[in-house]
Parts: sequence; structure tokens; C-alpha cells
Amino acid sequence: GTYENYASRIDLTIAETSSRTFQKNREVLRSVLKCLEFCGRQGIALRGHRDDETSTSFNKGNFKALLALRVDAGDKVLEHHLDTCARNATYTSKTTQNELLLWVKEFLQSRIVKK
Repeated sequence: GTYENYASRIDLTIAETSSRTFQKNREVLRSVLKCLEFCGRQGIALRGHRDDETSTSFNKGNFKALLALRVDAGDKVLEHHLDTCARNATYTSKTTQNELLLWVKEFLQSRIVKK
């Protein structure tokens, strides 16, 4: 038939690439969320006074330090992501931290309401 060469079908190639990208992003977010969870459970502030990208401070905040610790401890998925992603796709900005915290809050609230 028309689709004898399965490997050359562009729609399947795109679907497979999208699936791999989705899985990789899920693994990266898992690492990021584990850091948020750790800080929350321990009552540790995520950010310092001046931890934004424009700051000359060496202290980029507890959250970013914990991400660096995960990388140092062997989190290869997170390391690869931070080394290769676009600057606007790190999942580490204070805006993203706030969005993830809001998502976690809404998730937990919905779980509590269901009980």
C-alpha cells in the first residue's frame, strides 16, 4: 500500500518525537517538583532576597541550590535539561516556581475536598 515504509511516515515520526519530549519534560518536572516538595516540607524558603537572574549575588536561593545538589548527586535528566534547554524553559524562574506552587496547592485542595 501507500504506507509500506512505516519509518518514513512523517506523522508517526512527529508523534514519536512529541511522545519522547513529553516524557523528558515529565521527568524534569518530577525533579523540580521534588525540590519544591522538600523545601515545603522542611519549611525552607525557596528564594533569597536577590536571587533573580540579574543579581550579582552568588546565593541564588535554596531552590536553585537544591536543583544544583540534585545534579551533583547524579540527576542526569535534570543536568541535561539545564545544560541544553532554552533560557525561558528551565522551570527554575521565580514565575515558574510560583506557577508550580499554585498548581500543587490546587491539586492538594482538590484532593482534600474529595475526602
